[in-house]
Amino acid sequence: MAFAEMIFASRFHQIHTVDREVELTALRLFKRYHDHDLSFTDCTTLVFLDQLSIHQIFAYDQVFKNVGYHLVPGFSS
Repeated sequence: MAFAEMIFASRFHQIHTVDREVELTALRLFKRYHDHDLSFTDCTTLVFLDQLSIHQIFAYDQVFKNVGYHLVPGFSS
C-alpha cells in the first residue's frame, strides 16, 4: 500500500491507463506482428512507447528489439 501511495503521489512517475483507443491500436500491432512472439500486453506497451516517443527501454524480452526498440545495454539476457 505504501509503495502504491508513493507512486501516485510522486511527480517523477506517470501512470498511463489502457483505454479503448490504446486497445484498438494494440490490436492492429498484434495483427501486424503476428510472426513475432509478442503478447497483446507487449503490444499495449508498444503503443505507449510510440505515444511517448520512447525508443530505448529496460527489458529482458528480445521481442522489443526485434520490432525496432533499443534495449538498455547490459540489461537484456
